[in-house]
Amino acid sequence: MRFLGLAASMFVICLGACSRSGDAAGTASASSADAARAESVDGTERAPANKSVVVDFLAAGPSCTFGHRGILFDLGDATMRTRMSGARLAPLDVEMREREGATWIGVRSRSLELSFVAPPDFTRDAGVVVEARVRGGIAKSASLYLNGKSLSVLPLTRGETKIVTARAPNATIPKGASELLIRFNGGARGSRDELAEIDWIRIGAIDDDAPYAAPTRSDAIATVSAGGVAYRSVSLRAPGFARCSGFIPNGATLETKLGVTGGEADAEVRVLVDRAEPRVVGSFHLTSEGGAVWRSVALPLGDLDTIAAVELVAKRSTKGARVVFGEPRVVIPAAAAPQPTVSRGVIVVVFGSLSPKTISPYGGVLETTELAELANSGTVFEAHRAPTSFASGAVASMLTGLSPREHGAEGPGGVLPPNALTIAQAARQAGIQTAMFTTNVTTSSAFGFARGWETFSARMPNEDGASTAIFDDVAEWLDAHRTDRFLVFVHARGGHPPWEVPAEELKDLPPAGYAGALDPKRAGEMLAKAQRTPGSARLFTDADRTRAFALEGRAVLAQDAALGRLVARVKGLGRDADTTWIITGDVGVDSAARVPFIEDDNLDEASLSLPLIVRSPEPPNVSRRSRVKSPTTSMDVAHTVLEAFGLSPPAQLRGENLLAHLSPDTSVRPLFATTTTRFSLRWGNFVFGGTSGREGKLCDLSLDANCLSDIRPTHPIAAELAHSRVFDALSVSSVAAPAMRPDPDAMPRVLRIKKRY
Repeated sequence: MRFLGLAASMFVICLGACSRSGDAAGTASASSADAARAESVDGTERAPANKSVVVDFLAAGPSCTFGHRGILFDLGDATMRTRMSGARLAPLDVEMREREGATWIGVRSRSLELSFVAPPDFTRDAGVVVEARVRGGIAKSASLYLNGKSLSVLPLTRGETKIVTARAPNATIPKGASELLIRFNGGARGSRDELAEIDWIRIGAIDDDAPYAAPTRSDAIATVSAGGVAYRSVSLRAPGFARCSGFIPNGATLETKLGVTGGEADAEVRVLVDRAEPRVVGSFHLTSEGGAVWRSVALPLGDLDTIAAVELVAKRSTKGARVVFGEPRVVIPAAAAPQPTVSRGVIVVVFGSLSPKTISPYGGVLETTELAELANSGTVFEAHRAPTSFASGAVASMLTGLSPREHGAEGPGGVLPPNALTIAQAARQAGIQTAMFTTNVTTSSAFGFARGWETFSARMPNEDGASTAIFDDVAEWLDAHRTDRFLVFVHARGGHPPWEVPAEELKDLPPAGYAGALDPKRAGEMLAKAQRTPGSARLFTDADRTRAFALEGRAVLAQDAALGRLVARVKGLGRDADTTWIITGDVGVDSAARVPFIEDDNLDEASLSLPLIVRSPEPPNVSRRSRVKSPTTSMDVAHTVLEAFGLSPPAQLRGENLLAHLSPDTSVRPLFATTTTRFSLRWGNFVFGGTSGREGKLCDLSLDANCLSDIRPTHPIAAELAHSRVFDALSVSSVAAPAMRPDPDAMPRVLRIKKRY
């Protein structure tokens, strides 16, 4: 165990000469002379009462960085995997093992890239030192590069453990993002023998020749007692820091218990935001003379509402002293959402290829009167997002509460895996009658979607009137189950081709005098052909585009009217008062796409943006919010369905109850989308996306709606956090078998002939 000096079970704390800078509103908590003894804790990590935690230093995940005399890479820490992935988000060939009382990595990759953001007070005119504790393998030496510039070549000796040091008096570490590249030299190419083993690496300013004792996370985070009161704490030696990043809403507060062990120290708390100077929100002089009590500190962080970092800093101290932050967390007030009446029926209607900006509840020109009626008596979610650009994967996420990466239906032929628990199975186990109706091939029985339902009905696109008749099928089923608890899931055609528009109506659709070849029933084939053909201007003209959107609009209005008839039937059965409605889409529509309405691996925001309307039975005397801006995802549908019945969702569901967002908007979570080749993470206005195996791009939609610019160089904090979240998401294992394919025997004959789904 590396030395950090947390052996003492009792220590004394006194905020002897407290001073602070930043917002004046926070001075009382830090300097109060009558601080009371803190309540006892049992060592477990839990949120303060009536508060929501948005950044937890004790969790110490990959979004947190620890440093002492510079930046520390404790490579034996599992959370370091994301920092070793490099810009291409590709995991390294490394193996962790215990050796000499520490956790090391054995490296087989020829190069190791380590990204970092230097602390604001990093001394930039003293040169740079790189230290590492290594054990030689087959590599003869290691070449070090800082931001592309050569630093030094370090010799390695096989089987020998030592601390190697490289000093570069003329080198500097700039503000913002930096990268340390290590290239191993020598050893047989293609060998599976390890090139070297590494315990830790430090990058700092040249200070002195004092031996370096690397503090690991497991050492820095421990339970510490004062006066018989114990807290899980972050303990720092000076100069040192702990920095954690996250999306920090307006009105957030850092809460902690503050003290010092074994002497005197100066400490700070500061907030870091990209493209802004660091802001100190609390400065403290600490001494261990006085009573054995913890002091409570609550520091308002101001108006942020963006990705930011909070640093706990031990600036200076006497020899052997430690600055201790007990249970440090960034919190916001937790507003309880109204609890709805438990439903006896839930109806989920999913429209294919529907853009929210085109329909009237979202200010669009299509007067979808039935959707508007549901919206007026329910809640409109304004930031709903698909987890993939393929309909089957999006619907699979609604049914399982899993991401496409987890359930495996990420591509055009995605199959719902047989070993993923669905809401149909959970509802049936509770005695609820279940039925699914679909008019989409990729959610038919051939793709595994019939599994778990008591009733499964599919109307395929080659059937006349299928797109609206499905609502009549649902109404007939409800007639037979009018007194039952029921779950109905409808995957309707929506705006997805083929389109069913009577011939007599075509002449009235724009453009006037249209003479193109776009036929409503064969539109899907034509659009797919145009998409596959390079230089397809002759296959898909501007007139064709205008006609395609006109056909889509007409189809959506017909579907809206059919939905209205279904709503009326539910009212006629006397079930409207105990039924929850969830109306959404599978994937969005990118109106700027070269060929619209064809599913591909494009993960632009237009392709992921979805409508979502929820209307649930109203509890008595509760005023419900009509619009919600909090980000939500298709995975939330599963949670919401089960909780609407009063059921406890299984632990593997990744989403949230949509009704939890009916409280005031206070938190913003990241929303992740994938296909088999691409990824996209949206967090607030930031989007980090790209192609697997290549460098991602970060953009700010509030400044660049088309996401054309890469702002990683100017937004290192946001880029580092997004990178770590994407790496973790891409590392998730799928529950699906690697070679799952649609069942050809269950596939409609017309599709078996064309071999296209």
